[in-house]
Amino acid sequence: MQVILTLGLTVLPGREGNDAVDEQGLEYELKSVNLDLTKNFSTHHHLNPVILAKYRQVDWVFAMYRGIELVCVHLMKPWQLEPWFAKQEAKWHADGGKDINNPKIPAGYVLEHGLLLSGRNPGLSFRPSGMVPVAPQLDPFKPDEE
Repeated sequence: MQVILTLGLTVLPGREGNDAVDEQGLEYELKSVNLDLTKNFSTHHHLNPVILAKYRQVDWVFAMYRGIELVCVHLMKPWQLEPWFAKQEAKWHADGGKDINNPKIPAGYVLEHGLLLSGRNPGLSFRPSGMVPVAPQLDPFKPDEE
């Protein structure tokens, strides 16, 4: 709830679909972690290509707590998470189409590649992920959609 209030978002009802929406109607996937307990964000208990396709459509908000204190909030675009998405999708196919049980997104990856929206560096020590997100190339000569 603290993240919702901090960012001025509205919670979307129900357990399916995205978690929140902003004033412009943009939807977000929200994740939080208590760094005193773990250094990884939980995702989905049955991750598969259908869920990954949904995840690839929205921005992600990651909140990091120490106990009950909100330390920082980061934003990540889908392209920044694409190396992680691709890794999970490859694993799903390699395992014969078996859903993946709650693969984790390392907090270090979020700190390494995310945009700090609120708060301060949590002082988390982590090793670089080695995953490098590639920003999409925009065609300056492509006409705007009408």
